[in-house]
Amino acid sequence: MVLDQLYQQAVLAHNREPKNAFVMTTATHSALGNNALCSDALQVYLEVFDDEIMRASFSGDACAIATASASIMTEWLNGRSTDEARAGAVAFENMLFGRPFDRDFIGESVLLQAVASFPSRIKSASLCWHAMIAALDGVAEISTE
Repeated sequence: MVLDQLYQQAVLAHNREPKNAFVMTTATHSALGNNALCSDALQVYLEVFDDEIMRASFSGDACAIATASASIMTEWLNGRSTDEARAGAVAFENMLFGRPFDRDFIGESVLLQAVASFPSRIKSASLCWHAMIAALDGVAEISTE
């Protein structure tokens, strides 16, 4: 199966039944990400203890690509250090812009590599990653205008 087909299947599956799509009332860190171009709004929640992300979740209203990316990202984040989370965001962005990245490190997120072919969708795919970094930095809200 080619990468484009895997991408389509992953986006559809994660959009239909997103993982970790809930408001986490025990979150220690949280940030809202807005993408005005497509009206995406995602809140990312992190429960961090001793620089380890114990749990991650998200909520909001967003397109299929943004929802799938958030679903995949929150699965990937669980149990990672905050340094790994930051490195993952860099690797994900490198992937979207055609720069070298560690395919194994970002796991299932690599299925979103096809988004790189659609520059107008890159902000949708990366919105949750930017919101996650904002949450770790103590920033309550970001916009990707």
